[in-house]
Amino acid sequence: MQRNNTQVQTIQRLSTQGQIRPEQNTQELNAKREHKEEQSAEVQITTENNTQGLNEIRQNIKVNTDKQNASTKF
Repeated sequence: MQRNNTQVQTIQRLSTQGQIRPEQNTQELNAKREHKEEQSAEVQITTENNTQGLNEIRQNIKVNTDKQNASTKF
C-alpha cells in the first residue's frame, strides 16, 4: 500500500508523540496473522478428519445395505 506524504507525516507525528507505536502494532498484527494461520490449519485438519469419518460411515452404510439386500433375496 502506497502512502501519500500527508499520511507519512501524520504517522511520524503520532509516533513521535507516542500516540502510536508502529513496531508494536506490526508485532501485534503479525501475532494475529500467525494465530489466524494456526486456526486455519486446525480447521483444515478437522475438516479432513470429519471427511474421513463421514467416508467411513458411508462405507459402513453401504456394506450394511448390501448385506440387508442379500438377505432379503432368499
